[in-house]
Amino acid sequence: MIEQVLIKQIKADLPNLPIYHDFAPPKAKPPLMILSRVGGAGHRFLERKGAYEVRVQISVWAIERIQAVQLSRQIEQSLFRLPELSSNGATVAVHDVDTDWRGMRQDFLIFEQS
Repeated sequence: MIEQVLIKQIKADLPNLPIYHDFAPPKAKPPLMILSRVGGAGHRFLERKGAYEVRVQISVWAIERIQAVQLSRQIEQSLFRLPELSSNGATVAVHDVDTDWRGMRQDFLIFEQS
């Protein structure tokens, strides 16, 4: 499962960073990371053999913008050591109005063997 590969890679560099799937629980505190599958091309070939392209979105949340940017860069550097992964664009700054947290969001493409 591709999520396990990504989490293992990130935890090697940031072992204390909480990582959640799809959303953080109500009592979660930043800094934290959220990992979600958000699409991808799926099977790239008609015969349905080989790699399955998945687009994952990683969101990092912190109290301060600088910390969110730093964490985002660390995660990106960590993930770029995986040969089957590439970014699908640059990071995007986000803000959660309800919590006043600052975040950075980035999509990655990764090939999962089917």
